[in-house]
Amino acid sequence: MVKTKEGGIAAIWESSEVMLFCDLCMAEIVLGNRPTTHLSKEGWKNVTVKFQEQTKRWDSTRRTIDASDEWWKERLEVVPAAKKFRYAGIPPELEEKLYIMFNEVVATGENAWAPNMVNTSVCMILNRNSHYHDKTPRMTSSNTGDKWVGELLAGHPVRFHDNFRMSKDIFLDLLHQLVLSHGLQGSRSTTAREVLAITINIMAHNMTMRDCSERFQHSTETISRYFSRCLAALIKLSQDLIAPVDGQFTDIPAKILNDDRYMPYFKDCIGAIDGTHVDARIPVDEQVPYIGRHGYTSQNIMAVCDFNMTFTFVMAGWEGSAHDSRIFHSAITDRRWNFPHPPPGNV
Repeated sequence: MVKTKEGGIAAIWESSEVMLFCDLCMAEIVLGNRPTTHLSKEGWKNVTVKFQEQTKRWDSTRRTIDASDEWWKERLEVVPAAKKFRYAGIPPELEEKLYIMFNEVVATGENAWAPNMVNTSVCMILNRNSHYHDKTPRMTSSNTGDKWVGELLAGHPVRFHDNFRMSKDIFLDLLHQLVLSHGLQGSRSTTAREVLAITINIMAHNMTMRDCSERFQHSTETISRYFSRCLAALIKLSQDLIAPVDGQFTDIPAKILNDDRYMPYFKDCIGAIDGTHVDARIPVDEQVPYIGRHGYTSQNIMAVCDFNMTFTFVMAGWEGSAHDSRIFHSAITDRRWNFPHPPPGNV
C-alpha cells in the first residue's frame, strides 16, 4: 500500500496512464493554457475530460471507475480504502427502472429529518434566550412617556389634539374625574396622566401594544396592564355619564313641550332607540357569530338618546348576527344592564 506524506492513500497509475497524462499536459502547454507556473482552469478541465475519454474507465454518471470485477479485485487488494467507490452511483439500467416505479410519487416531508435540524433548533433556543433573557436595557430613550405627554400639554393645542383627538382641557378634566371618582392610579414608574395618555393614544390611532411600548418606553406587559386598568375606570365613568338627567322622567322634554306638532301626542316620549354595527376584531375561530348581513365581523350596538341629543343608554358587545329585537329584549328584561325604563303607566 502506498501512502502520502500526510498519511493518505496515493493513487496507483499504470505506466501507460502516466505517459498519457504527460502528453495531455504538454498539449495544453502548447495551446497556451499554462500562463504562469501551472495550468489554467480551462487547461486542467481539458486534461481531465481527455484523460477520462481515452482511459474509458471513468463513469461520469455514477462518478466512479467503470472496470471489470477482476480489475477491482486486483486494485482493492492494494488499496482497500477504495472499496467505497466500487458500487458508487446508480447504474443507468437500474435508474430507468426506479424512474418508472417512483415517477409520480410525491413526498410530503411529514417524517423528514436532516442533521442541520439540530443546528436550527439550537439557533431557535439561542434566539429565544437572547430575546427573553437578555438583561441589556431596552427602553433607554430620554423622551419617556410622561415627559412626552408633558411636552404636548405645554405645546401647541393642535399638536395635542392630533395625538389624543381631544383638547387639553377635556383631557385634564377627564383625568381629574377618573382619578378622583373612579380609582385611576399610576405607579412608581408611571403617572395617572401617562396611563390615560396610553389608553387614549391606543384608541385614537389603533396602535399596537408594541408600537405603544416604544412610544411610552415601557414593556408591552406594562402597557397592556395599564390599558386594561384605564378601560375599567372609563367603564365606571360611562355609567355616570351615559344616564338620563332625570331618572324619573318627571319633566316633559322642551323639544316636545314647545312644539305643537308633538304636544300632547308625544308628551310621554323619553327618547329614541336605534342600533348600529361597529367593526370588531375577533379571533378566527370565533368569527362566525360576529359576521352579520353585511359580510364582515362587527358588534351590534344599541343606543338610546334623549331630545337634547345626549346618550342615556348604550349596550355594546352583542354579535353582529344578533337581531335588534333580541338585543332590545335582553336590555329591558335583564336588570344588570340598568335600562332607563319610563315611569309605570307611561309605557
